Amino acid sequence: MKLGFIGAGSMGSAIISGVLRSGLLPAQAIGVSRRHPALSAELAAQGVFVTDCNAELVRRSDCIVLAVKPVSVREVVRQVFEALRGKLVISIVAGYTHEMLTALLPEDARFVRVMPNTPLSVGEGMSVICSRCTCTQASVHSYLSRISGPLLDRIDIIVEVPALNFEELRSHAEPEPSG
Repeated sequence: MKLGFIGAGSMGSAIISGVLRSGLLPAQAIGVSRRHPALSAELAAQGVFVTDCNAELVRRSDCIVLAVKPVSVREVVRQVFEALRGKLVISIVAGYTHEMLTALLPEDARFVRVMPNTPLSVGEGMSVICSRCTCTQASVHSYLSRISGPLLDRIDIIVEVPALNFEELRSHAEPEPSG
């Protein structure tokens, strides 16, 4: 399997670090597309494919992790819309609901929403996976057995939840400001 990350900020980089640390995939099976590839020089030195071309990354990948800022999602998906057909897309984009992704992605792209946190880079994180997705039950099983289980189980704890407002969940998980 080839895993492609569109975006490699804090969260994308944390997932990549966890994947490499766990040994689940070799660096050569991971690709990253970001506006400023030089910021991923350390990943490139480890053998990760790094580019600034989202379409090239999607063509080279079996599974895409959408790890960009919410403001960039529409433009990024527009750039790679045709290449996403039939792909599995894992969205870690905060604030993008099931309905928003359904309207934005190609009909035949399968997607699942995941809310990870950065400690997964050292195997101590937790990911919330929304069970409401555009995948068939067989695809969900395949995702859990081929990607989520082997990948995320090695780098964090997984909690599967029904459809929910991830932003509401995030607000409950953040510490109260001291005053």
